[in-house]
Amino acid sequence: MLALTAIKVVVDELSTYLRTKTIPDISGGSGQVSYSASNILIKDIKSSGSSVTAESRKGLTITLPNVAITLTGNWNYQWIWSYINIRDSGLFTASVTDVTFKLLFDLGYDSNGRPTMWTRSNVTQIGNVRVIFHGGSATIYNTFRGYVEAITRRLIYTTFNDALEDSINDWARNNLRNLDMRAPVKGVATLDYRLVSAPYIGNGYVQSLHRGEFFGINSNMEAPFLPSPMEDIPATSKMVAICVSDYVINSLGHVLYRYGYLTYTVALTEAEMSPEGPAETITLLMTATGRPNLNTDKNGIKLYLPATIVIKARQSTGELATVMTLDARAEINIIVEITEDKITARVENFGLKTDVTSPSINPLLETLCVVADLKYSAE
Repeated sequence: MLALTAIKVVVDELSTYLRTKTIPDISGGSGQVSYSASNILIKDIKSSGSSVTAESRKGLTITLPNVAITLTGNWNYQWIWSYINIRDSGLFTASVTDVTFKLLFDLGYDSNGRPTMWTRSNVTQIGNVRVIFHGGSATIYNTFRGYVEAITRRLIYTTFNDALEDSINDWARNNLRNLDMRAPVKGVATLDYRLVSAPYIGNGYVQSLHRGEFFGINSNMEAPFLPSPMEDIPATSKMVAICVSDYVINSLGHVLYRYGYLTYTVALTEAEMSPEGPAETITLLMTATGRPNLNTDKNGIKLYLPATIVIKARQSTGELATVMTLDARAEINIIVEITEDKITARVENFGLKTDVTSPSINPLLETLCVVADLKYSAE
């Protein structure tokens, strides 16, 4: 279904694009007779079916049978014999049906990581051709349209075939050369997903490898660590499979840490500590002191995050006093499972190691005692 939808989009886009193109003029003759066709336009192109096959590991062959093409243009006729010179001109309409095209798309990538596509076209079959002349002595010329239809067949096999190739390649260049391979993420970071190799065509699948690195907004500074080699993508029966390495997530963690997004504040109000207590508040200010590090293996996902935790307590005077500062190291084990096409995750283990680096316990005890309605005296 995905392939058929993609082909329909391609055919629709090409049909629209080809209607804006002009096929090169054609001229010929024999003896005293010469003819020409000019301003040849493709008015319509339709296909009622298609098939896709892989080609040489880097391309696709799309076969379009039952293609119907409608052409229009100007015709001009001249007959010279001795001192006699007869000229005539008008319009013509050509309908060509039951045409079979084979389009070979070679896929690649350029120096900027954008996809490229180069096309070769081959007409393998032409069914019916019908040409109708309009204007001038069209009634007379229509009696000889069998000869003209034979010329039209040669036109489809040669000139039209070349024009189709040029038009598709021109369309591909115009649509792919400015393709943005960097995606913004909520004004925080930019995901660079440029290609690092040409797409690979396998037996029934297409595989593409992308850079996969997050950068700061308007920044090209790379992460200070290198990606590990990616394992081979496992075989799957799913329509789309996406494999993401630890490097992608860790590069995002580096950007979030570098630009100060990993800071959180948690405040406990009097209602949370004691419904009867006064409006005292304890605040925890957590700030990462290093980038998060994520590691995946067959047992699940392990996330490591170093941080400082500053605990502050609001005194009865209204002042928010620092109680202590902790160096914290969080280690979280996450188990990810896929069941019935649903992704679920659960925390298997949460470890938090802390070291007190700046204790000032009296304000904390004073606050807790006030909340608990206890007497407190510092000694």
